[in-house]
Amino acid sequence: MIHLKSCNISWGDQHLDVPLGKKTFLDDCYLDFTREERNKGVRYQLQIHPKVNLQMNSIKAHFSFTYPSDAKVFCNGFQSWTSSRNYGLKESIPKLRKIARPFFKYYGDSSNKLLRTKQGQQLHSWSYGYVASKDEINFIGSLNEKTGFTIINYTPEINQITVEIDCKGLELQHSFPILDIWVASGQERSVLERYFSEMNTKVTPPKVTGWTSWYQHYTDISEKIILDNLNAFVEEKIPLDFFQIDDGYQKNVGDWLDVDQEKFPNGMGHISRSIRNAGFQPGIWIAPFVCSKDSIIFKNQPSWILKDQKGKPIKVGYNPMWGGWFYALDFYQVKFQEYLIGVFHSLMQKWNFDLVKIDFLFAACIAPPPNRTAGQVMNDAMTFIRTQVGDKKIIGCGVPLGSAFGMVDYCRIGADIHLEWEHKLLNFLRKRERVSCRAAMRSIFSRWSLDGLAFGNDPDVILLRKEGNKLSEYQKQSILRANALLGSLVFTSDNPEQWNKKEKEDFISIKSLQLAEVQSVHQLDIDVYEVIFTNENIQKTAWFNLTNRKTKMKKLEDEFELAPFESIIV
Repeated sequence: MIHLKSCNISWGDQHLDVPLGKKTFLDDCYLDFTREERNKGVRYQLQIHPKVNLQMNSIKAHFSFTYPSDAKVFCNGFQSWTSSRNYGLKESIPKLRKIARPFFKYYGDSSNKLLRTKQGQQLHSWSYGYVASKDEINFIGSLNEKTGFTIINYTPEINQITVEIDCKGLELQHSFPILDIWVASGQERSVLERYFSEMNTKVTPPKVTGWTSWYQHYTDISEKIILDNLNAFVEEKIPLDFFQIDDGYQKNVGDWLDVDQEKFPNGMGHISRSIRNAGFQPGIWIAPFVCSKDSIIFKNQPSWILKDQKGKPIKVGYNPMWGGWFYALDFYQVKFQEYLIGVFHSLMQKWNFDLVKIDFLFAACIAPPPNRTAGQVMNDAMTFIRTQVGDKKIIGCGVPLGSAFGMVDYCRIGADIHLEWEHKLLNFLRKRERVSCRAAMRSIFSRWSLDGLAFGNDPDVILLRKEGNKLSEYQKQSILRANALLGSLVFTSDNPEQWNKKEKEDFISIKSLQLAEVQSVHQLDIDVYEVIFTNENIQKTAWFNLTNRKTKMKKLEDEFELAPFESIIV
């Protein structure tokens, strides 16, 4: 079991070892520390009550834990694209190569100063984490990411787990819940259910399927392309819930209401009505906190652009499909918020879309102001978005997961998939947020237990077509089975006219697999998994070999072999 042994807090030139389990009165503030047994676990809370203005430096809680020799630690990535999986005690998290940092440093945590770095990054997890051994996990998680992001550092060499709150520079003038941690042990799904119960969060959206334009047409979409795909699903009688238009309808990223009239001459309302008339629910994509350098916003609204400490516009990243560099927008600019209110009103009310995929959300919190933590900024932005969208559906994407808990209907839980199993260049650069089937699948299997608790899991799309697709048949089938079993939202970008009879049947079979109740997921080896579930009151097991080598498996007394990338259900 994980036990708290000490807590340290620092502000200004003051450093204090917090006396555990009582109130502490100081000249600058008083601290209220509580320990309470709750939900078969223990909750630790620390509130700080300033008497004068304080500028925070750090808050750390140190827990003792004896790591079993066979232990694996779960490292939850910074945001939804960040590759997340169980690591061995002697592994380290790969660090983004220096040459790639100007392009991708804000995507993840490679430049975060709180993380100790040597050859790679120390094993760490954002918001929640656990140590897995046999069939049990020892869990530690934050119950309040609204006040500040939580980083969990594993230090097996000294049998310690350290929780640190990302609060450096935060200016406090009022009472503040600086730490709220819950620890417990048990089977993974059971522990996660208690964790979200303690957080008063449970989101259970329906299991759905859909189509999205991205993974075949990317930004090269038009009214004709959308309607041709729509008509194909109608004519082939392929059941769907959602039909979503992705990036490419707007002239430039950031100018969401400046629709490309050459590509969409009848406007987005016409597309939405056409989708609804076909019997599907219409969806649309937006990235509200970024803009491209060619956008009207970037040219005409310089005060909306988020600046660094030197007053220079912050480049979030580089995307050749967006004309190169793209920039972060300052959420706290009132005129910018008014602009977004109008944008969401048009998307959800005038154009009447039922679903909005909201992308690159992490950009909102990459440079918080002095009076806010990054976690607070992200919570403010997510609360704002939820208010604008109302009761219609949200897919969160590129978002720190703790900020999405209970705030979105569906959330991406892994990287974008690729038309090959791995993106060789981005893998070489050690980008954890890269487009990659391998990276996506690792996150799907490690974040599976969030489904139906934090939100509905979005494991990204399945691709069954042969055209422009370099995935093998085994790889396609493994992605389909993993997505259907462990996700609530399964999309494709294929046109069903590209499918043969078996491929149509495979897509239709997703609905049946989505009815499964998953009991447990076991990582048998790196990229080798076992999923135990019930379907129609029958217990079944699925095995996945996501490696490029043959792998021997065992079920009771029977031994069998899986080919590279093969999966089976028994």
